[in-house]
Amino acid sequence: MVLEIAKNIEKRGALEIARQLLQRMNAVFGYAVQTGRATYNPAADMQGVLKSRKVVHRAALSGDELPEFMQTLMRADIDTATKLALQFTILTAARSGETRGATWAEINLDAALWRIPGARMKMDSPHTVPLSRQAVAILERAGRLYGREGLTFPGRDGVKPLSENTMLYALYRMGYHSKATVHGFRAGLLHYGERERL
Repeated sequence: MVLEIAKNIEKRGALEIARQLLQRMNAVFGYAVQTGRATYNPAADMQGVLKSRKVVHRAALSGDELPEFMQTLMRADIDTATKLALQFTILTAARSGETRGATWAEINLDAALWRIPGARMKMDSPHTVPLSRQAVAILERAGRLYGREGLTFPGRDGVKPLSENTMLYALYRMGYHSKATVHGFRAGLLHYGERERL
């Protein structure tokens, strides 16, 4: 029955939903077995019964294209907070949500460190990011423009963070619609680091 339900969802092309359903059913039935409400977990050991979803790599610029992109970004007619946040995200290889939620309480300009609390990290583990002098310069500019309290890169109202797709839409307006994504910069930098064994 469990497999039949998941396979019906898979047939609709909703591979991720089918995978999540099996995962949740496994947790529920596992709990039922542990608490004596059931003797068998029908969702256990179903690893690999569903089709794998096709991995689509996000568009990313090569290292050779990055200097030209940064120059284009500097000249772009986009909101200053968005521009600074995008530069900072690229320089730190941060996820966009980490940058958008960055607060001055997390930043130590003197030590050139950004301490992101675990609650804001994908894996719930705190993370310290060393800041280059270019990243520090961006933060100093943001501090002059928006103050050094609350969000580092505030949205238009000055209180809420930039919206989730703000940086991505800035890339689109700059003509990079199919050439780059915010996550692509992170992936590209991490790939470069692996290749160069950094």
